[in-house]
Amino acid sequence: MVIGLQRLLESKELFRDRKIGLVTNRSGVTPDLRRNIDAILEAGLDLRVIFSPEHGLYAAARDGEPVSETSDPLTGLPVISTYPRIDEAIERVKDFADTVFFDIQDVGVRFYTYISTLRKFIEGAVERDFEVVVLDRPNPITGRIEGWLPEREYRSFVCAADVPVRHGLTIGEIARIYAAELEAHELVQVVTMLGYDKTMWFEETGLFWVPPSPNIPTVETALVYAGAGFIEGTNLSEGRGTTRPFHLIGAPWIDAFSLTESMNVFRFPGVRFLPAFFRPTISKHAGELCQGVEVFVTDRSLFRPIEVVLWLIQTVRDAYPEDFRWTENRDGFWIDRLAGTSRLREAIEAGSLVDFLNENMVSAQYLDQLEPLLLYHNSGG
Repeated sequence: MVIGLQRLLESKELFRDRKIGLVTNRSGVTPDLRRNIDAILEAGLDLRVIFSPEHGLYAAARDGEPVSETSDPLTGLPVISTYPRIDEAIERVKDFADTVFFDIQDVGVRFYTYISTLRKFIEGAVERDFEVVVLDRPNPITGRIEGWLPEREYRSFVCAADVPVRHGLTIGEIARIYAAELEAHELVQVVTMLGYDKTMWFEETGLFWVPPSPNIPTVETALVYAGAGFIEGTNLSEGRGTTRPFHLIGAPWIDAFSLTESMNVFRFPGVRFLPAFFRPTISKHAGELCQGVEVFVTDRSLFRPIEVVLWLIQTVRDAYPEDFRWTENRDGFWIDRLAGTSRLREAIEAGSLVDFLNENMVSAQYLDQLEPLLLYHNSGG
């Protein structure tokens, strides 16, 4: 299998006269684990600036933590943080470059902000007349889809694409969706992969998994995150500050054994739960002993993370109505931003989650509408 970065390096003469910016972090490596920064420079291309997304160039900053501007210690190139002031960062593109390469490993989930960063750069290309070249990489959790389409009024930095929550697309295909929506075809180019199809799990690609952010240490975490990311919209700990982020879910006021029994009674395919006791070192309930469940994926081809975690939220809310809360900020309920709708929260509050899922979950037929924009064989599901 050949990733977009490799193909770019093989066709480097096409970009020899360009002034280049690069949007990346430490996940942007060659198959033999060289940094894309170094590989691009060694190819003789005129790389002038690096833009880092949320979590920073080294994927070390916590979620939501502002990242300062710095320079790359090996090359001396300026590193401009796009988080949280991404519009200001994009205004500076033309000071350095006429072409921006985008090379980051995505996780395949709509509210993961790297595809939101990509949208911002494509919007910037339209407004400021520079080119965006996306170096495609695999969707690590396959081309399977799960979830629903967002409502336009809930578009935000955690809901930037009109795709299901687990969208089944590569970041190159997401770029083509944005280009179509923004009429930016002439400004957006995707360097596709060879030998890839979306039946593959990441391990089947032969690539090394380099964690793209602090709390996605493994491919399995990325899969669980597709559902457990919704825990961020509640006052439950999603296991940040533990060795099992997104696999550990709980709070100080939960009975671990009762919740585990309730979840295992569902007999969801591909997953089992164990009672969990954990003390997060950061984020919600930091320093407190939490009880809850630990999520064990027994068959990832059957596991449906979004459905499973939403039923977990419904179960906790029903069992602990005096303690359970939705998290809020100045924009309202965070769960609504993550879900791209208020109807999910309202359904859980009304005890009608089953109706929401039955009425809104998209099927593989959704992909038929995207067929002209797809780049690889898709397994659907």
